[in-house]
Amino acid sequence: MVSRQIGLGVRSDYVVHHLQCEQQETDEYLITRTPANPCFYFGNTLALKVPLASKTMAEWQTLFCECFATMPEVRLQTFIWVPNNDTDADQVRSFQ
Repeated sequence: MVSRQIGLGVRSDYVVHHLQCEQQETDEYLITRTPANPCFYFGNTLALKVPLASKTMAEWQTLFCECFATMPEVRLQTFIWVPNNDTDADQVRSFQ
């Protein structure tokens, strides 16, 4: 079961794609992998359960690479987070 800390959209995607993906949850994030389809942009994601500002962009990118080290075909780093009042607009822009 996907944590309630993760947005409803991510939880809904899991219901639809649960036979094609695998998930791993930590206290800070949820990893969703689609090993059979490494090019599926929104099938290979890091969904954050902590504020975006808790790490720098470089730290999030490094973590993504570590989480998907067994899938070198994954080229797009997709991050999902639930916006809140703590989200720094400048940090969000740095991901664009």
